Amino acid sequence: MWQNDPPLERWEDVAYGELYERAHLLDVLQPRQHERPLPVTIHFHGGAWSMFGKYLQDCEFMAEAGFCAISANYRYAQEALFPAQLEDAKAVLNWVRAHAEQYGWDAERIGVWGISAGGHLAALLGVRGFEHGVKATACVCAPTDLTRAGDWVLAYQGQGFAELLGAHAAEQPERALRASPTRQISRPSPFLLIHGDEDSEVPLEQSCVLHQALQQAGASSCLQVIPGGNHFINESHRSEVQAALLAFFRMQL
Repeated sequence: MWQNDPPLERWEDVAYGELYERAHLLDVLQPRQHERPLPVTIHFHGGAWSMFGKYLQDCEFMAEAGFCAISANYRYAQEALFPAQLEDAKAVLNWVRAHAEQYGWDAERIGVWGISAGGHLAALLGVRGFEHGVKATACVCAPTDLTRAGDWVLAYQGQGFAELLGAHAAEQPERALRASPTRQISRPSPFLLIHGDEDSEVPLEQSCVLHQALQQAGASSCLQVIPGGNHFINESHRSEVQAALLAFFRMQL
């Protein structure tokens, strides 16, 4: 239900998928007063695809700046193997487009973003941005090539990749390939990649390889490296990360 919380209005636990439970719920936060259709930013949460959930607190700065800010859940890896999580992310996009006119949103100005595992899902949408109707994609400390996981995957919340793929990447090479944004580029949206240079859970290399692949494909890609930043720059460097995200989405949407 909508809550009286001027100058923003909030809509919580909206069902966007068939399950009508945690995995297929989203929250909305947007300016209460607006004169034209709002651009939309969709946020996917982190947590190694296996924990945490939608989190509007990470999106307040977007709504305060005049965007409709949406934060969405998706199925955990222990609930369903990949590509279930990507299917859920696509379902969120479809729900937004289906309800755009009803709620005063601009279906032609949709951006996606996320942190860590959520950034991975955003990237999978963005590398085929024109296909999915995504106009801008931002990823913070996101894994982008599961075929290059190497030993560091063990530091990424233990068995995160193995849960997502149903086995280690070497044992599921085709699924790892399909789950790797770097290997799925086709008519991508513009990208912003933000990563700390001291991230021991998802190495900076993961953003670098996607950035290089996007540039080789002729796409617009900006890589912003946070000196001294670890895997939690959304907390330790919050103002810097949010400023970069806001500037990017303002320019692209």
